[in-house]
Amino acid sequence: MLAVSGAANAAFLLDDWTLDVTGVDGLVAGDVLGTPHTVVSGISQMSFLAQGLSVTNDTNGDGLPSVGETFDVFANGRISDFVDNGGSSVSPILLNTDASSGAQNGWEMTFTFEVSGAYTALNAGSAEFTHLAAGMAGTTGELKFYIDDITDGSKSALSAAAPQADDGTHIATFLIRAGDGGVFSFLTGDGSDDARFELDWALPGVFLDKDGDSLTADGTLIGMSDSNFDSDPDGTGTPFSFNIGAFNCGNSATNFCFEEDGSFRIPEPGILALLGAGILGLTLTSRRRKSA
Repeated sequence: MLAVSGAANAAFLLDDWTLDVTGVDGLVAGDVLGTPHTVVSGISQMSFLAQGLSVTNDTNGDGLPSVGETFDVFANGRISDFVDNGGSSVSPILLNTDASSGAQNGWEMTFTFEVSGAYTALNAGSAEFTHLAAGMAGTTGELKFYIDDITDGSKSALSAAAPQADDGTHIATFLIRAGDGGVFSFLTGDGSDDARFELDWALPGVFLDKDGDSLTADGTLIGMSDSNFDSDPDGTGTPFSFNIGAFNCGNSATNFCFEEDGSFRIPEPGILALLGAGILGLTLTSRRRKSA
């Protein structure tokens, strides 16, 4: 069903969101570049790169994930690209650039998240998991987005030394919803994940829908992410390791660091309802076939 859901997302989401960060963290509209480099229109999805730490609450002390045990994930990252419905990049000049052009400065859209989950099944060398609702287990369940002018000496979210993802202007907070999930190898720390987040707060006038209205936290606006994570992204055989503030990697089956890439989408509520109905129909059809 997840595979069908992914295909439906790619085919049916006609989002056309706009990100307007003019004036946020001191950013100015276009002058030398000729067009506003602080407005990104026609956004269907946001591609991202992240670095994180996963820690299992190993209650039975066996050093391995077990069904029913929970885990906490802490990570930060940045948006690497804005993509339209046709799959083309709509990212502006100076995105993720620490240079300036006239009065216009380079900037990045960063994020932090901390979510908890629970293991639901164990296989040979791998574990399946689901997400817990915000506020459960050891995390807040929050996904927070920031806009940061990175020409002022502040650190990039993915800087090799002392990465900073929360030193910009806070523009939105989403809360994890229970459910979805993925699978990972506790031998290598690699895996995949799907998650849904509900908008909790947004700075007015920054993220706009196709009608020019700001995001509103009314219980219907859901962000969906799909991603892959890897503990040895360079393929050298050496586990990936870094620090996120005070978080350190143990590089074990229950405590490891990872790099993650994927996409984040904010479908229109009406489209999301249709998508949900379609998935429900597919599920019922599958059950009827099994019964038959």
